[in-house]
Amino acid sequence: MESSLAEEKGDFPAYFEIDASTKNPDIEVSKLVKKWSNDELAIKNVSFRAYRNQVTALLGHNGAGKSTIFGILTGSIRPTAGIVRLMGEPPSAIGEESYVGFCPVSISFKSYD
Repeated sequence: MESSLAEEKGDFPAYFEIDASTKNPDIEVSKLVKKWSNDELAIKNVSFRAYRNQVTALLGHNGAGKSTIFGILTGSIRPTAGIVRLMGEPPSAIGEESYVGFCPVSISFKSYD
């Protein structure tokens, strides 16, 4: 059976061809640092830009700081240093209703002895 999906035929929508250099990023992180109160360094000098309609992945091993970065992006964690902008504004300037698409995950293990 032949697929009718344009993506499978190689006819990709125009947003796959965005020239990021000519567009303002929706998320901009520059030289981000987070040091916890016990002097443990969670993240050091993280910088990236994410653009609308482009896939952006944040990859790293356990404890690499991915959840800390998302916490900073949502405004629930305050960075030690660096700049964070969401659509050109600091996270604190954007209302909580804007975060409907963010669902933090907490895993707990239960004993069944």
